[in-house]
Amino acid sequence: SQPEPTADEKLLAAEKLEKAILTYTEMRRLAPPTDYQQYDDLLKHLRARLGSIYVDLHQEEKGIEVLQKVLVSDADDVDANFWSGIAYQELGDFGKAEQYLRKSLALAPERVVSLYFTLQKYEEAIEVLQKALEDNPDNVDANYWIGIAYQELGDFDKAEQHLSKTLALAPEREEIYNALGYLWADRGTKLDEAVALIQKALQS
Repeated sequence: SQPEPTADEKLLAAEKLEKAILTYTEMRRLAPPTDYQQYDDLLKHLRARLGSIYVDLHQEEKGIEVLQKVLVSDADDVDANFWSGIAYQELGDFGKAEQYLRKSLALAPERVVSLYFTLQKYEEAIEVLQKALEDNPDNVDANYWIGIAYQELGDFDKAEQHLSKTLALAPEREEIYNALGYLWADRGTKLDEAVALIQKALQS
């Protein structure tokens, strides 16, 4: 996986996004009305990205300001709701944090899990995934990702339980062989089986 960008790299990305937003805002002003939607969609995407970078840089107020512009044009934007929730959480406004995070979760639980993984917030990801498994215990993706989350937290028994279940549910998915093989190898258990699984993944 790629290394986490440094704070300086994130600031540089934010500056570029700010310039792009100014440019496209001006282009929209000069464009015919038939093109407005195209520019609005692009500006929404750029602002959501910019807001997430500010929140990531612990400039929560600045992030919220940008994300609110997204939510005014589209109250159901998943990323803007999620990052607003994270920002309010960091600021200690847990009522607003819960409101935005709940909304993002209702809109796109898979996306929220992916964002929690990006932030290395594995406990929160597990909470979401457990709800998915309550609805459907045989949900392949939920079993796989909850296994990975438990592995990241060092809870290898639960990781093995969910990854083994995933393998039984979807033996055709090569990433599962890898995940379970490396889990056993890291623990120093079932080494023969671990090698066999990793080789199977490589051959797929």
